[in-house]
Amino acid sequence: FPCPTRLINRYPLAFFLQIEGESMSRILPNGCYVLVDPEQREPVINNSVYAVCVNGYDATVKRVRQLANGIELIPDSLDPTYHAQVFDSTVEDTETITIIGRVVWHTFPFDWTY
Repeated sequence: FPCPTRLINRYPLAFFLQIEGESMSRILPNGCYVLVDPEQREPVINNSVYAVCVNGYDATVKRVRQLANGIELIPDSLDPTYHAQVFDSTVEDTETITIIGRVVWHTFPFDWTY
């Protein structure tokens, strides 16, 4: 996907992910592309948007809040049925959350319609 040169220079290891779903529809509508910088994983900037991997399988984009014993993934959706999820590392069998990178930019496909 085309990316402005200034962003390529600023985030040389960044990559695009396409948003699928409505959990971030308030700021990232279904079908848009987000530029993820894998160099910006730690420290977590609370309430910033990150691409994360849940239990090594499911990738998602959410607002992230670092907790004393884990992480909270917070949707930013127009749909009120989406709720925050807390992953408490002190609870046995809690899914592992891996931060892939911070979302630094987003854009829409050329044929995107609202």
